[in-house]
Amino acid sequence: MLAGVALFAGCRASSSGPLLSRPLPPTPVLWHAETVVEHADDEILAEFVIEPAERPTRHSPVVVRLDVGGETRSSLVVIGSATEYRLFSGPLRAGPTRLELIQSDPPPTDAARVRILRAEFKCARAPEALRWAPILRGRLQWNPPGRHVRRCRPLTDSDLPLLAFYTERPTETGREYTYSMIWSNEDGGTGMLPPLLMARYGRMVDIEWTYRVEVDQGGNIVREEYHQGPHRTAPFTGRRIGSHPVLGVANDFNTLTDREVEEWMRQDREPLFFALAPVPWDGAGPRERLLDERPWIVRRCEEELVAERKCGPEGVLDPRSIKLIGLRDYVYMEAEVDAPASARWSFGVRAGVGADGAWSHSDHSLPLLRYEQSGWGRTAIKFPLHTGRTRIEEISAEVFGFEPGQTARIESLTAFRLNGEFAREETIFELTETAEFTPGQPRRVLRTDLPSPDR
Repeated sequence: MLAGVALFAGCRASSSGPLLSRPLPPTPVLWHAETVVEHADDEILAEFVIEPAERPTRHSPVVVRLDVGGETRSSLVVIGSATEYRLFSGPLRAGPTRLELIQSDPPPTDAARVRILRAEFKCARAPEALRWAPILRGRLQWNPPGRHVRRCRPLTDSDLPLLAFYTERPTETGREYTYSMIWSNEDGGTGMLPPLLMARYGRMVDIEWTYRVEVDQGGNIVREEYHQGPHRTAPFTGRRIGSHPVLGVANDFNTLTDREVEEWMRQDREPLFFALAPVPWDGAGPRERLLDERPWIVRRCEEELVAERKCGPEGVLDPRSIKLIGLRDYVYMEAEVDAPASARWSFGVRAGVGADGAWSHSDHSLPLLRYEQSGWGRTAIKFPLHTGRTRIEEISAEVFGFEPGQTARIESLTAFRLNGEFAREETIFELTETAEFTPGQPRRVLRTDLPSPDR
């Protein structure tokens, strides 16, 4: 909700320009409002709750855009549930203007394919955190072979940008802002190894930082950089819309480029630009906690995994298989560890009588899948309830890669599951004291006789 939130402060905008340089075909207007922009370079922050009137399919997504004063300011891809979207407009001209939510693709009939359940907006000067938020140009993909003309088009059925967030910290000259994005999945990179993502991060969404800027007390840029592919940090020298950098998704592991590309100018459909207003994150705990408050992201992720055949029921039949299964069929471990850089971890749960007392481990006894983070992080252990595993008896942790004289500690550990709505359920287990590991004692059973995790 916008009411009562201090969203806006002073702003100095740089060069501006429209996102699209060509007119778009007429399409259904889903919602509109009139407002007056009191000062040049003011911005609109809008919040919408949108649900599909009919469930969109992977090959028939619903794309909606926000137009302000006849210019497209942002796009979004509607997923299969009622979802809140936060968009920003970039700097505007002073005077009266009109906001419209427009369905980008005309439906086969006159009926709209989405419903607007709530719409709120505020127009004022952007606060510092919103002022530097990047605008992302969606990833492009080529049409399949066999088409008479080989053109690229926006990617709308995979790796969707779903949630932007930022962190901030003081510097000697002012403040530093780091912006990140949660994507529905990752087609390339570690996304091609689903068991690796689940074992090392306890998730299948992709979380990547996008842009970082340091500004002085006067609001001037001291340093700015972005996440360039493949996973490099590069100085930003690209285009801006006001003070917002424009970055394009460059590849299938969701890293970026600050260069303009000619392909999007000759697409089959309009390009997609995502101006997602970032939410703050205080850095306490792992980034995955942002998912706990937004189970719709996890639901969308699983839908994508099923459509891309990255997970399936065959993985349930053999508990030892590393094949990914439904995201609700795991026990998730959230841990804070203090360990040497060489340390690798394996977490385990032992089932009750229904599974003959078998242990399941996060690494599936494979060194490649061992958890290797220090500090906060998550892992996941396959534990489908409907195969007879109705009770967890024990939880364990084991450290590999010790050198003589080294120690490792688990400062915090919480185990939980997801419920039927993909939301974080009540805690199964919580460590009450620090657990220490040494070369002489690399494995510890942390607790026995745990309550049943039944949903």
